[in-house]
Amino acid sequence: MLAQAKTKKEYQKVMVEMLSSMDSGLEDEKSSTSQSK
Repeated sequence: MLAQAKTKKEYQKVMVEMLSSMDSGLEDEKSSTSQSK
């Protein structure tokens, strides 16, 4: 049970990091496209 909770926590952490990196990537694309216009 403890191990399961730990892995779930790690999984959530990884998901959050992935989502934040995806969001920052989208923001970078938006800013770069608006700059080139």
